[in-house]
Amino acid sequence: QTLADFGEACEFFLVDQVEFDQKAVEKWFGQEHVGQLFDFLLERFSASSTASVEWCEGLIKEFAEENGFEKIGPVVHPTRVALTGKTVGPGLFELMSVLGTARMIKRLERAKTMLAP
Repeated sequence: QTLADFGEACEFFLVDQVEFDQKAVEKWFGQEHVGQLFDFLLERFSASSTASVEWCEGLIKEFAEENGFEKIGPVVHPTRVALTGKTVGPGLFELMSVLGTARMIKRLERAKTMLAP
């Protein structure tokens, strides 16, 4: 990776509203559990003003366990798309911590409007 890649990789942090990769939305937002996942995260973020890396990781793992996922991938990927608009980028828990709860709430609320009815 080069310095030129840096801007694109970190764009999610610099903008108020992310551009969603349409293929990522189609792939991840159509899954049954995603609406419930976004509601779960919105509830937790609304109850907290800070988001440490450890706390964010715990939330993702908690949702995965409570919903019978053996791995966290089905939880991580739609969350990443909702928060960054992309399927790849920095570590999810770190980027969640950097974004903070207020920005994550806004992005998840917008992502919810893109879920299949």
